[in-house]
Amino acid sequence: MVPSPAQLELDRRRRARVLSHVEALSAARGRVLSWAEIDAGLEIDGRRVRIANRPRGIFRPQGAGFVGALSVKTSVPRRGRRAWYDDEIKSADGLFAYRYRGTNPQDSDNILVRTCFTLRLPLLYLLGVAPAQYMPFICKVVDDFPAQLTFMLAPVVAADVADSSVLKSAAIRPPMLDRRYAVRWATQRLHQSRFRERVLTAYGGGCTVCHLRHRGLLDAAHIIPDREEGGDPVVPNGLSLCKLHHAAYDQQMIGITPDYEVRVSPALLLERDGPVLEHGLKNMHRARLRLPKDPGDLPDRNRLDRRWQAVAWRSA
Repeated sequence: MVPSPAQLELDRRRRARVLSHVEALSAARGRVLSWAEIDAGLEIDGRRVRIANRPRGIFRPQGAGFVGALSVKTSVPRRGRRAWYDDEIKSADGLFAYRYRGTNPQDSDNILVRTCFTLRLPLLYLLGVAPAQYMPFICKVVDDFPAQLTFMLAPVVAADVADSSVLKSAAIRPPMLDRRYAVRWATQRLHQSRFRERVLTAYGGGCTVCHLRHRGLLDAAHIIPDREEGGDPVVPNGLSLCKLHHAAYDQQMIGITPDYEVRVSPALLLERDGPVLEHGLKNMHRARLRLPKDPGDLPDRNRLDRRWQAVAWRSA
């Protein structure tokens, strides 16, 4: 059934509101949203509109005036649970591959995504970076392969705005990227966010040095930088550090031994300054790291030793 102009206009207005809401929310939250933040939805025209559904990957809120899918979702299962779909970035062509629901191309959910393809409606792709943590991408459906049971999605870029009444109406700022570079941007954001969420989760959401637990003030620091051999984005190559101790670690003001002990540079220990230096840095000298509970998440001693050996004042 072809939607009427009035139905398309209602969809355009409400879809733009949802995209604007998610864009603002993700900007404020460091680009990764919790399921609780997504599930809260938003109010449009005096009613609560949901953004996604926890058990279903393809979602259109009932009775809210949307003619096609509003969002698709790929979750990272909790440890020990099965991942049902292998949705991922296809780096060869710069697109997301999103699997159909089930094996019937005419399933009602698959038709909702196909409607977005036919009518050129942007939708949200909520891509899991950790259990119950999602990175939202505003995407367009660029192809449909029933034989492979797969839709192809592309993150929207600035050039797409002119061709979409929804994007024109939404308060969003798509990246100013040529399509050739969209996958590089999306892949980098995805991998950085997945690494951060996995590391912070492994450390219980606290700084391994000072135990600060404000997630917005925490970073996932690489032990071996990602540009070097061995700098893989895996938890054993990561440390959950507050921004102060991350900067101090990168500047060699502090070091961490392969025995999981913090060392402060001799020059810094001799300095006299304010309480941040005294309590935030100098008092951490010879402190023991607070480590992950899972042995498989412990920081790799070989990587720590390699980094420790490169500290200029190590033998002072």
